[in-house]
Amino acid sequence: MLAARGYTLVSIMVGLTLSALLLTGALQWARHTLLLHQHLLLTMRMENELARLLQLITTELRRAGYDAQAAARLLNQQPRSDSPFVPALAVNSYPGEVAHSCILFHYDKNQNGRLDGHAPAEQLGFRLHDGTVEYRVDGRLCHHSGWHDLTSKSVLTITDLQFSATASQPGAGAMNIVISAHAAGLPENTRTHQRNVMIRNY
Repeated sequence: MLAARGYTLVSIMVGLTLSALLLTGALQWARHTLLLHQHLLLTMRMENELARLLQLITTELRRAGYDAQAAARLLNQQPRSDSPFVPALAVNSYPGEVAHSCILFHYDKNQNGRLDGHAPAEQLGFRLHDGTVEYRVDGRLCHHSGWHDLTSKSVLTITDLQFSATASQPGAGAMNIVISAHAAGLPENTRTHQRNVMIRNY
């Protein structure tokens, strides 16, 4: 008589259960890996945006107080205070935001010795407002509306922006910039950058 061959119902059920457990583990691993990858991409995007922003602020602020006619004024024995670009800058804040989070400055973009309000606009500034960094438009003051967003909360949220004067060499000044942000949707993923900017025409 031939012996019975094949799988029993119990062995099939055990096999299916083990397969389901392995598949569940693989799916969880894949989901975890995908989330880590998304967090990494968001972090890299935030870092790039912060670096770009800090470079823009630094480049513009370094020119504060520049007056193309400064030498001519000096030869005419005019005091530096006669320049329309003096004082070079002022620090304040938008109401309700952290102190010293708005900076207003100007410089002679078209080198005509006059402080122009229209193209090219020479009354510049940056401020923190509602989790974004904004750029000054049409000579508006720190407490005015109508500034232009430089950052987007879809990429990062700015949690801190501060401008503070630091000790420097005679005839020049320096401004310390501190900026903190976290990636969109990741409040625990915070970065802080700091830079000291030399302002020759302080």
